[in-house]
Parts: sequence; C-alpha cells; structure tokens
Amino acid sequence: QLLQERDNEPTADGQIVAITVRPAGERYIIVQGERRTRAARLLGWFTIRAEVQEIDAETARWIALAENIQRADLTPIEEAQAYQQLLAAGHTQVEVARRIGKTQSYIAQKLRLLKIPGAIQEMIADGRLTEGHARQILRIDYPGMCCEQSMVTLATKAAGANWSVKRLQLEVDYQQATADGYRLLPIDDRLTYKTL
Repeated sequence: QLLQERDNEPTADGQIVAITVRPAGERYIIVQGERRTRAARLLGWFTIRAEVQEIDAETARWIALAENIQRADLTPIEEAQAYQQLLAAGHTQVEVARRIGKTQSYIAQKLRLLKIPGAIQEMIADGRLTEGHARQILRIDYPGMCCEQSMVTLATKAAGANWSVKRLQLEVDYQQATADGYRLLPIDDRLTYKTL
C-alpha cells in the first residue's frame, strides 16, 4: 500500500527511479520497487513517484522475480525458494530459465540447495557456509553418512573450522573412499591439506 500524500510533508524529490505499481481495486500493488518504498518510509517521505501499469498478476510475478534475483543481498537459498515457487505454480525449469535469462542447469543447481537440511540452509543464509560448501555436502552418498544428522555434523565442523570449499571436498572424498572399503590408505589427505 502506498502512503497517502499529506500537506507540508516531505516528498520524493531525491527519488531517481519511479516504482511500478498495478491497480487492484481502489488501491495499488507494488510490482517493482518494494525496497525503494521501504527506504522512502525510513526517510520520512510520504509520497513517491510511481508508474501505474496495467499488468496481470502472472506478469507481475515474473517482473518481481527478475528484480529480486538481482538484489546483492539475496542468499542462494532465497533465490532457490523463488524458483521453487514458480515451479509450484506450474512452470517448468526450462521456462523459468528462459524468462530470467539463465540456463536450465543453473536453475537445477539452485533448486538442489533446497534438498539440504534446514540447519545447513541457515548456515548458508547467515554466511557461515557458501553455496560451494553446500554442493560438496550434497555429494555425500556413502553408507552411514547419508542421514541428515551426519550432513549437519560435517557442515557444522566445516563452518566452525572455517574450511574452504576445497578442504570440505577433500573431507567428503576421504570419507567416501573409506566407506567404499579403502580403509588402509597410506596417507590421510585430511592431514596433508589441513591449511586449506
């Protein structure tokens, strides 16, 4: 909801780009510019420039998605959730990729992040782990280590020790090798690459 104009109140003289809204009865729904609207409120502005467009809800959803994925502070998990919402609405990965200018494999990789346990998603959201770390954890597929708790334990260890993606990759490789029966490895790579 846009703020109503009031007499003698600050206006958006410094606003560079107008927000985009679409009519919804007697009110308007923001299509593009939600963050600009919030910023204007924080500045104490009661009116801002807005461009009214006749846009249907489906088109508005695509426009909002395109704007959101360009945000610098958008986490990989938030991006994946946005794609998942579009898929739940009946769109295909190919269609989503085409509409936002990405490849289908890019969309698929992002969606894979939603398969990791919630605790690990939180570590990615708060910056303790990266998307690269998550991809390494998703490689875990050996007996006794596929359960959620094992993945969280390894992720917590990686975050706590500030492991690089390469260091985590070596840990997953090592555990995979020992799980496959190569328990008498002459050299423990985890010791060789302690500083990675």
